[in-house]
Amino acid sequence: MTYNFENFLPKSAYVQPYIGTGISSFEFLSKADLFDAQGNEYNLWSDGSLMSLPESAPNVSDAVMVKRDYVYETDLRGLNKGEDSTYPDRTISIPLSAGVNFKFSKHLKGQLGTTLFFNMNDLADNVNDSGSSSDGKKDKFLHSSLALSYDLHIPTRKKRNFDVEFDENGEEFLSYEFWDSDKDGVADLDDDCLGHPAGINVDERGCPLDFDNDGVADYKDDEPATENGWLVDEYGVAIEDEIFFDQYMAWMDSLGTGEFDELYSRVEGEKSKQNFTVLILPDKRGMKLSEINFILAQENVRAVNENGKDGFLIGDFETLPEAVNKKITLEAKGLISSVQREINGDRVDINNDIDAMVEVMEERSRTIGDYEGSDNIVYRVQVGAYKYELSEDIFTGLDDLLVLFGEDGLTRYMTDSFNNTEDADQRKQELLATGFEDAFMTAYSNGSRIELPSTGNGVMPKEEILLMMTKIILVNLN
Repeated sequence: MTYNFENFLPKSAYVQPYIGTGISSFEFLSKADLFDAQGNEYNLWSDGSLMSLPESAPNVSDAVMVKRDYVYETDLRGLNKGEDSTYPDRTISIPLSAGVNFKFSKHLKGQLGTTLFFNMNDLADNVNDSGSSSDGKKDKFLHSSLALSYDLHIPTRKKRNFDVEFDENGEEFLSYEFWDSDKDGVADLDDDCLGHPAGINVDERGCPLDFDNDGVADYKDDEPATENGWLVDEYGVAIEDEIFFDQYMAWMDSLGTGEFDELYSRVEGEKSKQNFTVLILPDKRGMKLSEINFILAQENVRAVNENGKDGFLIGDFETLPEAVNKKITLEAKGLISSVQREINGDRVDINNDIDAMVEVMEERSRTIGDYEGSDNIVYRVQVGAYKYELSEDIFTGLDDLLVLFGEDGLTRYMTDSFNNTEDADQRKQELLATGFEDAFMTAYSNGSRIELPSTGNGVMPKEEILLMMTKIILVNLN
């Protein structure tokens, strides 16, 4: 009988103490190892050795050393005299238990416990209360244990219970056992997908085949080879991002958020200008060089100050899925970002409203593959790179300036992007003419910085590179 304190513990408890008691039958047969395999009696001499004869025997010179064989052949009751040689080798015990049960998982359990047994006699060790060495108390013994158990759970398929009436001959039962109402070759008793049209291909469970695993069976799938990871409509056709966006925004509007209404709002009879962008607020401690290059490889980057913190707006997207794709790409590079919606110049953070869309598109990105960036080459002009952040007054008039802080300690000053070397080189010449002697062109593609294409005036000469590096080193030393 045990008590496990279950009424005081939560059902999810991993540790459960218990106590217990009861009554048990205890059988014993006390034996001793007094003779070796040849029948020689063990005699302990004063020097600690075991000999075949007592140390005081007259023929002690015939004694030989013996070794214990640890075979307990002698019943201790046979050594007693009188009534003590006939006592029963069993008794009643009262156990008192305490321990702890552990639940490591649904099927793995453990137990640590100890039990003290109180015997109803004093004979288990062949020493009773009438003996000279007895303490007058009944025998008791302690048993401790540590157990680990695993339930070999084997799931079984549940059988359906059909409420069917049978005649006394069992004929209806026999006929129903082989019924195949949808004619797919799988008996109704074993068919997991009853009721589909006859003549279509099914699997061993009687379910229509679904080649692209989109949840729409092939026989009614208008697009039977949809790429893995795409959401589909009831006809099995992949839902494009724009359609998914419209459905998502309509659903948001059904919750009373007003998102859909605002999307199609009008100002004085004209459609509001709306676009989506992605905001990045880098850590002031600086970005990795790979992160800086990834930002500069984007074609549309704007500097912004968000609540006193410098950041960047990436892209100018007409649809929300494009912005979400860019957010996923940026965060894959370690740049934490949020999606913003711009309406007539006003920006609103909608990051918390698009969790479902982000989750779906992230899954699709993992399935189809990560998007690294555009194959187009983006050109910029680096105005300079300095160990310390320079005063804004130095760059007065440079409206296209981007300031990027690197974890290498350098603050980089970059211009807006260009899609050809001619425009980039023209901007470089303008900067050189206004006194920015360290200005030079850079190029980016697929999210990384690349060598400038060999197109004449767009390539930075080796002497110019060495001069620029020397100036950076001198600035850092100062």
